[in-house]
Amino acid sequence: MLMMVEPLQKAIHAAKSAAPGKPQVLPPLPTGKAPEPGSSRRDFSKQNVILVAGRYEGIDERLLKLEMDEEWSIGDYVLSGGELAAMTMIDVVTRLIPSALGHADSVAEDSLSSGLLKYPQYTRPENWTV
Repeated sequence: MLMMVEPLQKAIHAAKSAAPGKPQVLPPLPTGKAPEPGSSRRDFSKQNVILVAGRYEGIDERLLKLEMDEEWSIGDYVLSGGELAAMTMIDVVTRLIPSALGHADSVAEDSLSSGLLKYPQYTRPENWTV
């Protein structure tokens, strides 16, 4: 099952006309490119973005070529729909909004900003055995 061209195109056009400026239209798809570290800030910090989440088999290819600016992927796996991928992209971008995390240094101090995915973290008590 694919998302039909006509209703989805009408929805995209309505979203574009309601958004200020010229928003980017991005579908999260497994065939898209994965964002590079830091690219979320560069690509989205001062733009409007319309995320188009497909369902099951995705979106008609003609609409992808006609309306989409770029395909993005959150990883090399398949989901039942693009909703979770879109929510992941929203969370990634939202974290970059000043004061969204409550502390200005939180994003700069993320492990990914230094090239690591994660580092060991511990709670109290310092000494704990099973």
